[in-house]
Amino acid sequence: MCRAICNVGARFGSLIAPGIIHMRHQWELLPYLVFFILLTGQFIIGLILLPETKDRPLIDELPEKTIEKTESHKNDSNAVL
Repeated sequence: MCRAICNVGARFGSLIAPGIIHMRHQWELLPYLVFFILLTGQFIIGLILLPETKDRPLIDELPEKTIEKTESHKNDSNAVL
């Protein structure tokens, strides 16, 4: 799911980047300002949503509820066949 979100962001960025660069005809520094604002927003979102893991133990296994849901989906798919 995370990879799909990254792919959508990359495709969206590749669509709007030429338009942002074309803004330099309005004002020469405008593309730099837009990229600065977008990158700053991305940095702030990353700080808020990504947990700090330095000097903290990482979990080795998924929680039991996630494992139970995955196993139930496997059993359901076998029953359909």
